[in-house]
Amino acid sequence: MIALKNISILTYVALFGGIWGYAMYGKNMIWMWLSFELVGGVCFLIKNKRTTDRYFKHIIRVADIFITLFLIIISSSEFIPMIIKMILFFSVVLGYLLIYFNLLFKGKLINQTSL
Repeated sequence: MIALKNISILTYVALFGGIWGYAMYGKNMIWMWLSFELVGGVCFLIKNKRTTDRYFKHIIRVADIFITLFLIIISSSEFIPMIIKMILFFSVVLGYLLIYFNLLFKGKLINQTSL
């Protein structure tokens, strides 16, 4: 069984890596970026299933969806210069991952009574 930490890393690398690749390289390799997103989406479902704390489970799920949608909108916008897109992308991803993994390593995402 894969630990929540490992599946979380795989989820965010696949989800955010697919969006980043599409923003950088565009439609040249669209099938590769869509496959990254598919793997990230499946891992997203597994990750949310493994999170046992009900309160944080819903908050993390909604935050994941909104962050992913925001990054897709920012990455596909043609009116924003590329340097601004990348600064926004990295600052949002870094801030969110710091908060998520801080909660994960403090043990707040896993209900200790369910283990």
